[in-house]
Amino acid sequence: MDKNIYSFRAETVTDVENLKAVLPGDYIITPLTLSLEGKEIPIPDVEVKLTTEKSLEEAVALMNKVIDGHRMVETIQHLKNHNGKRKRKHWRL
Repeated sequence: MDKNIYSFRAETVTDVENLKAVLPGDYIITPLTLSLEGKEIPIPDVEVKLTTEKSLEEAVALMNKVIDGHRMVETIQHLKNHNGKRKRKHWRL
């Protein structure tokens, strides 16, 4: 089966850890920072790259099972199309 590569944002690393419990794949988590007065300040948000066999629709459905996973649902895109902007409204199954 082909592998799909997605990119998305999460509010915290904990959200990603909770996602790992329901969505198998290889994760690369990058902490984000806020630039303020020339200094980089760490923030809880993270950027994630996920490689999985799941389709985008399957990944979104599994993300919807994560409590407070709305940022992941709203920002997930194929890596080649990712710009960090929210693309879909959060919805629960």
